[in-house]
Order: sequence, then C-alpha cells, then structure tokens
Amino acid sequence: MIARLALRYLLVFAVVLALLSAGAYAFMSGEYQSLMQPLIGTPEGAQGYRTAMARVLETILSFDIPLLAIVGGASWLLARASLQPLIAGEDPPPYRDGLPAYVRIRGVPVRRRLKSTFKL
Repeated sequence: MIARLALRYLLVFAVVLALLSAGAYAFMSGEYQSLMQPLIGTPEGAQGYRTAMARVLETILSFDIPLLAIVGGASWLLARASLQPLIAGEDPPPYRDGLPAYVRIRGVPVRRRLKSTFKL
C-alpha cells in the first residue's frame, strides 16, 4: 500500500519533470538554431548542432535522474507518514489457531424480519 502511493507520487513528479525537461530542450534547440542558422545548412554545421543538442540532452538527464531518485525516496517517506495512522488504526480480523477466521457464507436463506412487504 505504501509502495503504491509512493509510486503515484513519483509518477506525478516524473510527468511534470518530463514536461519541464522537454520544454528546456525545445528552448535550447531554438536558441542554438537561431545562433547557428546560416551554418546549419552545411554538413559541418549540422554535425555541430547535433553534437550541441546531444550535450544539452545529456545535461538535462544528468539533473533529472538524481532528482528522480531523491524525490522517489522523499515520496516513500511521505507515503509512509500519510498511511501510518491508517495502518495503526486498522482492525485486524479475529484469529483461530493462528489463522484469520473469516466469515464463510453458507448459502442458506435467513428468516424474514419485516412484517409487511413493500415495493421499490
């Protein structure tokens, strides 16, 4: 239960982080294109642009991956703190011979308790 909640917290953060990273990559791509506009038409300029954008992607990922790890740990602690009162207040089932004694349905009809019939 804690892991599922922590994963949901982390998933929300990962989606927001991916959108911000995509925006940063698009911004840097536009900046490099505007700076290298006359040069991009040449093979050397296109190669330089690809190299620069690969470094931009590497830089973005070098920030995102550790950030996801840190937020993953923080989301685990937050989920545990959020669910701890609920887990502590949980009423466990009664035990019989070391096993939980769950109610078993016998499938026999019960007697009628109402004196009159009614229509829904």
